[in-house]
Amino acid sequence: MTFSTSDLKRFWEAVAVGDECWISRATPSGIYARLTMGGKQILAHVASYIIHHGPVPEGKKVCHKCDTPRCVRPDHIEAKTNSQNMMDMVARGRHKLLLGPKNNFSKLTDEQVIEIRRSAKTTRDLAKEYSVTFQCVWRIRKGIARKYL
Repeated sequence: MTFSTSDLKRFWEAVAVGDECWISRATPSGIYARLTMGGKQILAHVASYIIHHGPVPEGKKVCHKCDTPRCVRPDHIEAKTNSQNMMDMVARGRHKLLLGPKNNFSKLTDEQVIEIRRSAKTTRDLAKEYSVTFQCVWRIRKGIARKYL
């Protein structure tokens, strides 16, 4: 991807250069900043990587060494595999294990899990009743899922 002079100007106009991180004030996109460059929407830290380091290697993504999502400082970003990025996340203590109802993908409340454990109904019937898989109910009943309860 190549950037025009106007793309580069727009990129730098949105950057607040500081002593540590260089923060992009481009359009918010979740916790990141996004802008249009090369005719496409691109995350600001990815644009910075391309400007300063060249194309992102295949199979890698642009990650922050500083853990500041809107930072675009060239020495604060690097290309890593997803696995490397996840290992860094855990090593830096940024990994938050979301259990039960704190997990957005959870279908059952803690109260429902307790009801399932106490129920005399079959696993298959409970799965139908709670609109979950047989395996989900089986794991709850065996104490594999929701161990904290």
